[in-house]
Amino acid sequence: MAITVSGRQFEISEKVRAYVEAQLLPLHDDPMLKAASVNAVLQQEKSRFAVNVVFNCKYHVVTAKVEDFDLFKAIDGAVQKIQTQLKTLREKIVAHQALPLSEAERLAAERAALE
Repeated sequence: MAITVSGRQFEISEKVRAYVEAQLLPLHDDPMLKAASVNAVLQQEKSRFAVNVVFNCKYHVVTAKVEDFDLFKAIDGAVQKIQTQLKTLREKIVAHQALPLSEAERLAAERAALE
């Protein structure tokens, strides 16, 4: 998985780049999501920082944008938003999976017995 960190209107230090990569790296470990890439764009406007994160999965694109006066708080907020959206996506994927055949047959037998 490729993690791309870029900056607008300012140079990103190695400390900030390493922090962003450390925050985003655990997100791609889930094999259910099949993550392809993550793009993080850090932007400075006077004294405010804006962080825009785009997380590309196999069939889904998840985005988050946070603005704050502290760069690290903005990064943490964007990562938190991405984590929340990915949790919802994981739950949705699991809920839409089919039951194994043995369980489906057992549930059908239970329903038939109740009727």
